[in-house]
Amino acid sequence: MVTIDRRTLLAGLVLAPAAGLLSSGTAAEAATTQVVPAADGFHTADKIDLFMIDETANLRNAWRAAGYDTSGAPVDTGWSGVRDGWAILGGQFGGFYDQRYFAAVSRTPNNLDVFAIGLDGRVYTSWWSEGATWSGFNGWRNIGGFFPRGAHLSAISQDANSLDLFVVGNDGCVYTSWWRVPNDWSGLNDNWRNLGGGDFRPGANVTAICGADGIDLFVIGNNGRVYTAHWNAFRDWTGWQDIRGDFRARGAVAVVSTTARVTTDSLVLFATGNDGHVYTQVRKSRGFPGVGGGYWPSVWRLIPGDFEPQSDVTALRREPGLIDLFMTGKDSEHGRFIYTISSLDGGRHWPAGWRSLGNDGLGFRTGFYLNAKVAAISSGPGSVQLFAHGSDRHVYTAAWWFPAGTGGAITAKEWTNIGGLGGGYYPIGIPTAITAIVRRGEVRPAPQPIILRANIAFEGATPVGGSAELVLSPDGTVKFYGHFRDSGIPSYNTSFVWGIKTSGGMALTFAHSGHVAGTAESGSRDDEWTSYGSHPAIRDLWDDLVDGTNHWEARTDLDLNATVGTVLLVLAAAGEALHGIAVIGGGAG
Repeated sequence: MVTIDRRTLLAGLVLAPAAGLLSSGTAAEAATTQVVPAADGFHTADKIDLFMIDETANLRNAWRAAGYDTSGAPVDTGWSGVRDGWAILGGQFGGFYDQRYFAAVSRTPNNLDVFAIGLDGRVYTSWWSEGATWSGFNGWRNIGGFFPRGAHLSAISQDANSLDLFVVGNDGCVYTSWWRVPNDWSGLNDNWRNLGGGDFRPGANVTAICGADGIDLFVIGNNGRVYTAHWNAFRDWTGWQDIRGDFRARGAVAVVSTTARVTTDSLVLFATGNDGHVYTQVRKSRGFPGVGGGYWPSVWRLIPGDFEPQSDVTALRREPGLIDLFMTGKDSEHGRFIYTISSLDGGRHWPAGWRSLGNDGLGFRTGFYLNAKVAAISSGPGSVQLFAHGSDRHVYTAAWWFPAGTGGAITAKEWTNIGGLGGGYYPIGIPTAITAIVRRGEVRPAPQPIILRANIAFEGATPVGGSAELVLSPDGTVKFYGHFRDSGIPSYNTSFVWGIKTSGGMALTFAHSGHVAGTAESGSRDDEWTSYGSHPAIRDLWDDLVDGTNHWEARTDLDLNATVGTVLLVLAAAGEALHGIAVIGGGAG
């Protein structure tokens, strides 16, 4: 029997997202300088904010305006924190000998949110918006939970209206709480959600990164191996996957995306081994099917070095495909230096040795603080700015700039003292991490997914019906699901194919075949399917997809290949001739 509900839907009716969502927009202009166009994946910085916890357990903040002159070189308008003028944001986060950790995030150029765990194990937050003071001046807000004092917190923002927090609890499991406009925090009244784990050190580092296809978490277990979990909007959290390694349970995994659009397939991991070397793992890419479209090979490659195992590595994507790593070195006769190494091909190959960035400008022979964690940002095209604690307990910074696309080797540069109190700002022997945030002056709204829906009904007396839905996202991820139901006596072999033809003549097909049993046969009356995956053709041809057309066929009288052929014939007859075919998804139910 042939369906009567087949159709070709015009892009303007179904495929195209809401008007204006694909166009670029500017949320805020750079404050003080004329700006030049940023390279792909970068935004012009409006301000840079630094945060750290001082020796009295208060959170402190310093900032500066930033921009670029007409040559593309960075322009510095000065730091607010010089001469120990760091602003006190309040709070009480840890005793004198406790480790002090916090999380900070900017969800728009005009918003900052900070989080820390108090002396009572509760999570507290303070927030700032343009034109207002920090909310914490009137008391930090308790948003629930009960976690180890001094635990690491991770905070991410998927968009302007969302925040997600992650922490390892006293039972070694990872917990999360989230905020979505217009709702309040999900974890209020100690209702944080348990994501499992159970074999992590309480308070351990949880590294979180979010992008177009969801959230990825990374934690080092008590056995020294790295574990990862993934979430996206089409499915709930996965279980924890062991991707091996041999690292400190107190250590941290650094993660960076090799592309401007963060996707699961673009991630590269780094961690410091127990032997003082840095190790890396690059996610492998593969086509549909497979959640996220790729997989971790569970093989860590060596980047030789000679560092303290207690020193965590910092990773930065300076330009698409160009990754810089930074580490604090061991003691030497000239003091402790910051070292760097760079990959020009997305982390697949690394040079033979690390380069010293020196400690010129620190004014003393001991250099940087032992095991000081380096904070690194790239606030514009070809720029790198670093921050680290000196052994005199001041914060030091150095910046480099290269014309976009040239790569360039970072060389030693004089470091500048931007404040801090010589007597402290963190307890003796327990350095607090510095968090650097770029509040970007140009924000491009993200393209919206294409969502296609089909109601399946057959002509005549065929007692089969159902529905299907296809969701395509700009990063190339796909969700394809649907169902058939047999409400009669006969049984049927079912097939469903969705074809999309881009404005350039490329055809993409998504297919499913299965079986439904009538009352004359034992078996299920329902044929349901759900497929997830990723394909670079969707990402690379996104604009042409938005301007394209689509056609679907539901059949009970043809096999899958014949149904695919029928769809392709219809697409070929509609306007531009077909120039290529990509079979994205298909298979038997």
